[in-house]
Amino acid sequence: MTLAAFLSLVTFSFAMAITPGPNNLLLTTSGVAYGFRGTIPAIAGTLMGICGLFLVSGAGVGALVAADARAQAILRLVGAAYLMFLAWRLWRAAELAETEPTPPLRLWHVAGFQFVNPKAWMMSVSAVSIYVAAGEGYALRLLSVAAIFITVAAPCAVLWAGFGAGMRRALRDPVRLRLFNRSMAVLTAASAMLVLLW
Repeated sequence: MTLAAFLSLVTFSFAMAITPGPNNLLLTTSGVAYGFRGTIPAIAGTLMGICGLFLVSGAGVGALVAADARAQAILRLVGAAYLMFLAWRLWRAAELAETEPTPPLRLWHVAGFQFVNPKAWMMSVSAVSIYVAAGEGYALRLLSVAAIFITVAAPCAVLWAGFGAGMRRALRDPVRLRLFNRSMAVLTAASAMLVLLW
């Protein structure tokens, strides 16, 4: 990979990983509800799921999904339904204590979510099609691109989870927490609508 391609990939990875989206909303709300330590499995699941999605996209499944309108529609519907479920849970969470008895999302829950997350599909298919040239050494190039993306995405995920965990103390007040949860619920529902329009 040339230096120009490497810098382009790093920039693409950062833009995709740092901007708001389903994963970052999930990590922020988990940080508020469970603290940073309780969100570590969600961070790891996000990164593992994206890595798996890169491998699946590189194996050609991404191209099939991109070419099949029905598969895209199913992906959008499932992803939007899951986001609306999360939005509903956030809207109903009135106090921090109310969310704590529910265990944090497990690693495999968040990893599996990547396979119905349209933004994750879009970025993995785009990265593979742009940065992984066909031909000899394809598998190594695919693994390299996935590793670079995950290396850039990891601190972004930590930042969003840390942001939520940092707000935890400020949101001890039930009124503030309710306002935060409902704001995040509206943003999550808006993400679901964007998924349907994607």
